Amino acid sequence: MELRQLETFRVVMATLSMTEAARRVHLSPAAVSLQIKHLSEELGADLFTRVGNKLVPTAAAKRMHQHLASLMDMLHTIREDFPPEAECDSRPFVLGTGPTTLIYQLRQSLTHLRKQFPRNNILVHVGPTQDIIYELEWKQIDLGIVSLPVESSAVQLTPLFKEEMLVLMNARDSRVRGRTISLKDLVNIPMILYTRDSSTRTIIDETMRKHGLSLKITMEAEDTEAIKKLVEAGFGASILPEKALHTSPLLKTFRIQGIQLFREIAFATPANVHPRRLTTVISEYLRKRLCAEHTKSAA
Repeated sequence: MELRQLETFRVVMATLSMTEAARRVHLSPAAVSLQIKHLSEELGADLFTRVGNKLVPTAAAKRMHQHLASLMDMLHTIREDFPPEAECDSRPFVLGTGPTTLIYQLRQSLTHLRKQFPRNNILVHVGPTQDIIYELEWKQIDLGIVSLPVESSAVQLTPLFKEEMLVLMNARDSRVRGRTISLKDLVNIPMILYTRDSSTRTIIDETMRKHGLSLKITMEAEDTEAIKKLVEAGFGASILPEKALHTSPLLKTFRIQGIQLFREIAFATPANVHPRRLTTVISEYLRKRLCAEHTKSAA
């Protein structure tokens, strides 16, 4: 029975999907299925059955999951009691971040990070904030860079900086002139926004509700670049982080009259867990670089 098998089993129990579990543990679905098969054979009990397209845990799987919770807590306690020095830490360090943050804010810092810590095995997991928080709760990620708001008592949040969000429109769209757009005009324009489970979308929706308004949402997408392409093609307008918008002459940006929209970027780490020394060192290194770059670009 291997630790990797047990960690994979725990993720399958949480997701009830071989495909989703594979994505979270960075393996192929076939590799995840094989690990579960070997674990089942070693225990002498079936762990999952299929009912239609659904993966259903057996009574043996539920019993195993209860034992596993105590085991994982013990393993984390052992790791905390014997923390290696940062430069000697050979265990993979997993950094989680969203695609927009990675492309527009973290790319240069990540290059410098790998040069600064050449002996450490630094891995990057890219996904939406809700996925990063989930993996932090299960202690599969050491450090997350997320956008607030986040609701989870299992993670500790350290705010870094705020970034402005602007209205994005096709440069050929003549419905709005000048550098600002009124709420009255905005609510009449077809909008392409992030999906509802996005923290950035939450900020937009709550701001509109605060003013007693609702946007005319015609499309939703998870990817910033996909949204920008849809706006370029004339399917509607959007509201995106300002950092992601200096890329195309086919687009123009506006601030909303009387409203400043910001999203806050923060570090996230597992709560109630003494951090690895490597986590502390990398966090401080990235904090200085990211905040310095943000201050420079905002000047």
